[in-house]
Amino acid sequence: ISTFLKTFRALRHRPFRLFMGMQLLSLSGAWMQYVATSWLMYRLTDSAFYLGLLGFLLYSPSLFLSPLGGVLADRYERRKIMLGIQAVAMGQAVLLAVLTLTGLVTVGWLLFLSLVLGLTNAIDTPVRHSFVRDLVGEPSDMANAVAINSSMFNAARLVGPGIAGVVIAFWGEGVCFLVNAFSFAPVLLFLAGVKLSRVSRSSREMKGGFLTGFSYAWGFLPIRALLLLLMVVSMVVGVFQTLLPVFARDLFVGGGARLMGYLNSAAGLGAMAGALYLVGRESVVGLGRVISVAAAGLGAVLMIFSVLPGGWMTSSAAFLFGVSMILAVGSTNMVLQTVVDDDKRGRLMSLYGVCFLGVVPLGSLMAGVGGEVLGPRG
Repeated sequence: ISTFLKTFRALRHRPFRLFMGMQLLSLSGAWMQYVATSWLMYRLTDSAFYLGLLGFLLYSPSLFLSPLGGVLADRYERRKIMLGIQAVAMGQAVLLAVLTLTGLVTVGWLLFLSLVLGLTNAIDTPVRHSFVRDLVGEPSDMANAVAINSSMFNAARLVGPGIAGVVIAFWGEGVCFLVNAFSFAPVLLFLAGVKLSRVSRSSREMKGGFLTGFSYAWGFLPIRALLLLLMVVSMVVGVFQTLLPVFARDLFVGGGARLMGYLNSAAGLGAMAGALYLVGRESVVGLGRVISVAAAGLGAVLMIFSVLPGGWMTSSAAFLFGVSMILAVGSTNMVLQTVVDDDKRGRLMSLYGVCFLGVVPLGSLMAGVGGEVLGPRG
């Protein structure tokens, strides 16, 4: 018990503990929707290009709006911003569920609603990452809280896609969208009622705007190096996520919706394993080497994945992809959150969102176009 309490020490803060529970439920629903949307798009179009376009619309708003989200996170109360964002995302899921269950969904609707979700995620990413600081009162627990937050995200990635594969096979994509819509309710109730001992800064305490945060990050060599490497990692992640439905349905033995769910879950299991390793670390010392090795491993695993015929080796490669991904991305987040000045936290997290989520569209488009021209394996 003492080892558990030491490893997950940030959970002793009640608001953070409750929020993690709500996040696990909500993010599992979000992953169900992501898998179902990709599968539905490929079922309607049989096109790798449209999968790339879907990913582009989902992630490209982060490139432009994450800086705004970072300024909002430093200027206003983050809890209220998140409450509004989550309400919009819930509305998007409800509309998508209704259209799909009634048979009215089209490629145009899928693209439009993915763009809407991308707009909300672009604001949500820097605000949510910064909100962890409000939930955890003590700075000494921040690195552990960031690692636990990553583990919850990847626990959801483990649970959500696996359930989605079964639900799609038996009841269709619309039920996945409906489950995701309901999963927002506990988060909204938590955000509406939580009492925080620490509230994010007011506009009077914030110094400068987004450019001040950018200059701070660019002028600090460790932060600059981490963000530039993160951009490369995100393109690799975009390629994997975009082309997975093609591999799962057409290229691997025994392909189908269940296989896509299993592969996503295998990647989620790997990411969960990597996240638990990060949770168990007592400090961020030594994470620089972890990040560089994990980033190199990510590219190597993707090349191996592209030539496999299917079977257990495919799931193993997806698992290793998840491990490498979370060690690179999660370690970067931990280091950034530890070294950043508190009054610039939101703006730095917005740059994190730009370099991670904002560059995924480039990887998605590269994968979509490359999938059509060179074939998915190429």
